[in-house]
Amino acid sequence: MSRLDEAPRWLLGIVAAAHGAVLLGLTFVPAARSFAPPQALAVALVAPPASAPAAPARPQQQPVPTPRQALPLATPLASPEPDTRAAAPAQSSHATAAAPAQLAVAAASSAAPAAPAAPAPILPPRFDAAYLNNPRPPYPPLARRMGEEGKATLRVFVTPEGLPGQIDLAESAGSPRLDEAALEAVRHWRFVPARQGETAVAAWVRVPIAFRLEKR
Repeated sequence: MSRLDEAPRWLLGIVAAAHGAVLLGLTFVPAARSFAPPQALAVALVAPPASAPAAPARPQQQPVPTPRQALPLATPLASPEPDTRAAAPAQSSHATAAAPAQLAVAAASSAAPAAPAAPAPILPPRFDAAYLNNPRPPYPPLARRMGEEGKATLRVFVTPEGLPGQIDLAESAGSPRLDEAALEAVRHWRFVPARQGETAVAAWVRVPIAFRLEKR
């Protein structure tokens, strides 16, 4: 009996299994390689290239005219003179349009009322002129005996003729007898009328009349 026959059977089984595994591995390795999963691809968006400007259209070639027999040239006319008649009415129309505006301005300026001149000052009436010869009022005898004194102020409206038109007692002398004597005397006085420029006008004037006793 050989040594192989002497070996245990279980060892032969292991060797046979190892050979089978090697054969199976050699059989499935290429297939595994052939079924390897595909690698992932990177994808990115690319902007489309800018469209090139359209080429300018070529001008169409015009047909060359067939030379014909030369015709006799006409004699050139003299250049026409510029017509100035059309411009003249335009200028006249502008002048005509400007003329009413100037007339309107002149009319407005003439129609504007002139500022009134300041009135001349009024000179008040006078009663103390020497040529008037206005007498002083007489001293009332009873007022003299009673020793009454005072000053009465009268307000007199003088007419343009220089006459007293109205007389009012503005301030009393403190005695009715002295007041009445002053009023009675002024009723017969003459005045220099008030004047505004060269014109005599009516105006008011205040006339003071004092009553004083002479001391002995």
